[in-house]
Amino acid sequence: NRDGVLATANAHFNHSVNLWSPKFQQLGSVNEFLSSDPTEWFGPSDVQAGESGDFYGMDQNRARIVRVSLPGRIVTSYSLAGTGESYVRRLVRFRVWEAGQRFYVVNDKGTVQCLGFDGAKLWSLDTGIGGNPWDGYAGEFDVDDAGDLFVLANNVDALKIFSPSGTPVGETRLQLGERRARVTGLQVDGDDVFVKRPHAVELFQV
Repeated sequence: NRDGVLATANAHFNHSVNLWSPKFQQLGSVNEFLSSDPTEWFGPSDVQAGESGDFYGMDQNRARIVRVSLPGRIVTSYSLAGTGESYVRRLVRFRVWEAGQRFYVVNDKGTVQCLGFDGAKLWSLDTGIGGNPWDGYAGEFDVDDAGDLFVLANNVDALKIFSPSGTPVGETRLQLGERRARVTGLQVDGDDVFVKRPHAVELFQV
């Protein structure tokens, strides 16, 4: 978050969101995420930072997102029932837009579902960036401070942009050069776009 506190989503037997100082000292932990043989050991599958400084962990096997604050306290949880999907035994990526009280949840098929903090589904969008960590995702996504959704598919230069209502509003051409690889990370910060790809000599591009 803006204070430099880090959060990691630790699945398997740990099944927790762990909080760390900027010097990598553990500050706290919340282990209220379901992982087991019947549900698989993938939870929590993702964690994101909010503008408030709180963190949001994906408890997909209980169809909810858990809000966590220092020093390792559950603030509240938000239902994912409005998506109409079961995420049990699945890996789910998401982003949070606190100012607009929305979650952008992406399943393994690449469908983005936008939910309000009240659990109501607002819209859905097929982006084609599905996949999994083992075989690789077909692209990545991010949400900026205005609630705009950015989608970058593998091996393309076009960064597609969607409004908070899910409608296309344009695209930005990125000068990624001749190197081609799948996208493993995308972050948008103001006018800067951070792209990470698995490459022998490139850590990331801005």
